[in-house]
Amino acid sequence: MRISTKVRYGSRALVELYMIQNDSSPVINSVLAKNQNLSLKYLESLMGLMKRAGILTSTRGCKGGYKLGRSPEEITLLDLYTALEGPLAITPCSETANTCENQTGCPTIKTWERINRDIAGILKKVTLADMIADAEGADAK
Repeated sequence: MRISTKVRYGSRALVELYMIQNDSSPVINSVLAKNQNLSLKYLESLMGLMKRAGILTSTRGCKGGYKLGRSPEEITLLDLYTALEGPLAITPCSETANTCENQTGCPTIKTWERINRDIAGILKKVTLADMIADAEGADAK
């Protein structure tokens, strides 16, 4: 399994947002895009998806921008993944019933479902606070 560009870039943007925001000023996309060397248009699409998921809040206007919608300890990597990619599923049959004509008697379906649950469990344990701590540790080195 690979983590998509959307999720990697989204996580970078969230860490950057946290590191440069303060309680009074939202952060504008152009600052994040420049600091993370991302396309502004691509970043805007990611930020919109994260806003819809409640990971971010936004303010319009000349002093507008984005802020975290929850504390970093409350935002998990699974939240980010599902906001940007949709439900986690390593196989179509582990996400939705009746996607395969062999699903009922499939000898491997339970394995895929277990792996799916295990991966989701790991992603649920990693928070934005963890990623921020890792980034701050990397900056100190």
